[in-house]
Amino acid sequence: MDTMPTWIDYRTKYLKSDRTDAQLSGYNWWTNVTICLARTLHQGCYVPGFALDGVGYFVSKEKQPFEDNNFQVLVEPKIEINHYSKFADGIVVDDLVAESEQIKFGGFVIEEMRYCGMVEGRQTCYINFFGMKLKMIMFGCQDSSIERNGSIEQTDTMLTWIDYHTQYLNSGRIDAELCGFDANMNLEIYLARTLHQGYYVPGFALNGVGYFVSREWQLFPERNFQVLVEAEYIEFDSCSELANGIVVDDLVAESEQIKIGSFEIDGVRYCGLVDGQYSVCIINFFGILSMKQVPEFEVFVRR
Repeated sequence: MDTMPTWIDYRTKYLKSDRTDAQLSGYNWWTNVTICLARTLHQGCYVPGFALDGVGYFVSKEKQPFEDNNFQVLVEPKIEINHYSKFADGIVVDDLVAESEQIKFGGFVIEEMRYCGMVEGRQTCYINFFGMKLKMIMFGCQDSSIERNGSIEQTDTMLTWIDYHTQYLNSGRIDAELCGFDANMNLEIYLARTLHQGYYVPGFALNGVGYFVSREWQLFPERNFQVLVEAEYIEFDSCSELANGIVVDDLVAESEQIKIGSFEIDGVRYCGLVDGQYSVCIINFFGILSMKQVPEFEVFVRR
């Protein structure tokens, strides 16, 4: 018989007990912060999520994201991450409710960190990613569930983006994906993305500055941006492959996804945003809007 999970209040019990056995969904090596598996009571039922720095991030049954400072952490039993094929063995957020009302924990990786949230049915996991637009992922592609006494079978194939200034430069890595190289200035031009008004947009970066275009075609520079690493399996291809083009954020609904386009300006390749409605690629060329239509630009695709 499975041991009943032991949940304790984070502030009134866990912090005051000097315990260190809260079960984790992830760990941020750059900031030395642990990400705890968490639950909170919301509108009469417990919902799962994650917590760090004393704040819990949850999604309600109605799929509304919210924060809560009053939450519990799991201290027993030990848990491990396993593939969604083990869904039947996944732990639930409350063992004491009727089986038809039980909610299971799910998790997936966002920006190299694993976070946890609520599984709806057997298809979708919802995570409140720090109050941003609700994140969701369809199981069967990039998926995982949390299981008692399982083994780790990581199958994520999502693109890996990391912060340029705080992670990439400090790591000594040299594998950031390039969209071009300026031979005259001897500068690498990175494929980049940044968070703008709640969603990621693609662009390029060099000399520590990123150049981006919003969905509303507004040009802006940004020093806080991410670069793509571990991307040996992507390449440029004709925009006839637009349907297969990679998107700047795998975790948003398909209708909101933005694809990454590219073309040459003065003999150097730069990257920008593809506006599917008008079949154009738009690049912020150092404060000047530069645009090409199909079939004059290319897109990133998986090999």
